[in-house]
Amino acid sequence: MDQDFALIIGINNYTPVQNRGLRTLHGAINDANAFEKWVLDPLGGNIPQENCFKITSTETPLNPIQDQIDEAAVAILEEAVKNPEGCRRLYFYFAGHGLGVQFEEKNTALCLSKWSDTRRNTALSSSKYEDVLVRYGAFKEIFFLMDCCRNTKINVQPLQPTFDTSISGETVGATNVFTAYATLYQDQSFEVDVISNGNPEDLTDLDSLTRADKRGVFTKVLLDALNGGAADEQGVINADRLRDYLQQEVPPLANKHGYKQTPQIKHTFSSNIPLFQLKVITGEVDCTITVASSITNEIELFSNQGLQKTFSPPIAETIAIKLIPGDYFMKEKDTSKVLMFKVLANGKDQNFKFL
Repeated sequence: MDQDFALIIGINNYTPVQNRGLRTLHGAINDANAFEKWVLDPLGGNIPQENCFKITSTETPLNPIQDQIDEAAVAILEEAVKNPEGCRRLYFYFAGHGLGVQFEEKNTALCLSKWSDTRRNTALSSSKYEDVLVRYGAFKEIFFLMDCCRNTKINVQPLQPTFDTSISGETVGATNVFTAYATLYQDQSFEVDVISNGNPEDLTDLDSLTRADKRGVFTKVLLDALNGGAADEQGVINADRLRDYLQQEVPPLANKHGYKQTPQIKHTFSSNIPLFQLKVITGEVDCTITVASSITNEIELFSNQGLQKTFSPPIAETIAIKLIPGDYFMKEKDTSKVLMFKVLANGKDQNFKFL
C-alpha cells in the first residue's frame, strides 16, 4: 500500500508588534488543526497518525524555529527513502504570516515566530523548500499549500532548508507538484469568522450561544473542496477541478467579509490523474439545518429545480431533512435572509445553520 505523509505548520504567535514583529494571528492554528483532521480522516487524506507531523506555535518560548520544522521534514524523508516505490504523496501545509520576496514571484517567505524587522530573514523560503523536497525524489506527488500573505518587504531573504540531498532521486523528474498560494504575489490573505461546528457559513445575526472561530479564507475553501465540493459526479477530484474550485470560491467568500483575495495555483498533474476518490452517495443525504430563533416567517427551500419545500412558522429549532447532493438555498419570506449551501456526496451527514 502506498504511503502518504504530511508536514503541517500553524503559527499564531509572533514577536509582538511593539518589538517590530508581526501581529498575533487567531486562525492559523485552527486551520492547521482542521487540515490535520482531514489528513487523518479515513474518508479524507487517510494518512496514518505516525506519518503526520504537526507543528504549531507557542508564545513562551516563542516557537517554532527552523530546526523544529526541518527535524520533522528529515524524519519524513528518512522514512520515505526506506520504501521509495511505496511512497506516494507528501502534503506540506503552512498557515501563518507570509511575505513576498522582492523580484521573486515564485518565492514566499513563510514567517517563523521570531520574525521581526531586525530578524527579517527568520522565515522559510517556499521555493527552496519545494526545490529540495522535489529533488529528493522520494514522492510521486507533493502538495505545497500555503495560507499566508505575499505582500513584500525590502531585504527579506528567507532561509533555505538545513537539509539537502547530495544526489537527486531517480524519480525526481516524475514527481507531480501542486503548489497553491492563498493569494496573488504582493497581495494579502485574510482570516474570517466561521461557525466552529457543522458546515461553516457566514456569520449573520448570530445569537450569543453560537461560538465562532477565526479561519483562513483559503483553508476554509480548500477543505470544502477536499470534502466533496470539487468532486465530479463520480466523486473524483483531479488537479484541475481542485484548482478551479479554489479560484472560483476563494474570491466570493473573501468578498462577503469585505476583502479581496485571489489564490495563485500551478500544478504539473495530468487531468486524467485522480487525486482523490470520494465515496459517492447516489441517494439522499441526512441533513440537519439549525434555525435561529429570530427567524419567525415562513421558510422556502429551493434547489436548482425550483421550490422543494416550505416550512411554516413556528419553525422548530432544527430541521431534519433528506436531500440529494447538489446546491440549495433557503429564504425567509418577507426578509432578505438567505442561506446558500451545498449538500456533498461524500458519505457524511451534513449540518447547516440558518441564522
